[in-house]
Amino acid sequence: FSGFVEPQPELAPREYRVGEAKPHTAVGFFRDYVAREGRNMSLGDAGEMLALRYEQVRLSRSGHDRLAGKVEHVSKKRGDGLGFDILSFEPDGAERLIEVKTRAFAKETPFFATAAEADFARRKSVRYHLYRLFHFKTMPRCFVLPGALERNCLLNPASFRCSFS
Repeated sequence: FSGFVEPQPELAPREYRVGEAKPHTAVGFFRDYVAREGRNMSLGDAGEMLALRYEQVRLSRSGHDRLAGKVEHVSKKRGDGLGFDILSFEPDGAERLIEVKTRAFAKETPFFATAAEADFARRKSVRYHLYRLFHFKTMPRCFVLPGALERNCLLNPASFRCSFS
């Protein structure tokens, strides 16, 4: 894991407020959503496994083998949708709640987070860490975004739930 973790990208100045939509330009395209979802799930699972192993090694190397043995892949054991994927620990035993976002592309490539994930990160900001894995297929690297997502990223609405009540 030497060189695995890098500094996070610089946050660009905000051109608009969180929650305001960026102007949209319509462009036609074709998408195979089923194939895309399958690729994303496979990539996401592999990224979570790498982050899990990294956490075990991080704790073991700092002399905390007992804590390393307690690192848990919660999205697989308890189910997805809890707001984080991996339960790990700080050297003092405090919980570290890790959400993993994995992409095959560059460090600065945007990623998606649900409203529930952003809310969880805000509510658990002291213990929350987002691990952003990138260049996953060639030379996996990671940067860590601690705390609430809006402190580290520009949050842009990407979809809306439309209902009648």
